[in-house]
Amino acid sequence: MQISNRKAVAIAATAAFAIGVPTAGAAAKHFITGKDVKNGSLTSADVKNLSLHAQDFDKKVQAALKARSENSLARGATGATGAMGATGATGAAGETGARGPQGNQGIQGKDGLSAFVIWSQSHPGANEAAFLAALKGEQGETGAAGVQN
Repeated sequence: MQISNRKAVAIAATAAFAIGVPTAGAAAKHFITGKDVKNGSLTSADVKNLSLHAQDFDKKVQAALKARSENSLARGATGATGAMGATGATGAAGETGARGPQGNQGIQGKDGLSAFVIWSQSHPGANEAAFLAALKGEQGETGAAGVQN
């Protein structure tokens, strides 16, 4: 493509430049203010992270931010755990509770050894007659007289 009328191109370019620059300048001078925004229409999602600073807010909000910051800074680190205190006095005894239900009967136990078997283990070679003789003790003392009717 070849431009045949260079003079017409230069005039058109100058006109476009003359019209475009003042409108761009006007747009640059007009910042968005609170008057341009409907109340409640902006959220934190509309604001770039870390783009707002304290001086961007009015004096009341700046004072509240400063107080909040000072309150969080005023708290020190958590201290060490203190020593354990002395054991307290024993409390009064409580009332006896209700008797619980009877438990289930246990399983049958295994039969144990008889007295004869146990005696035989400590008396090797002894027989049943010796065991029976060992059951009979010596004569005891005479008891006290009973009540007479």
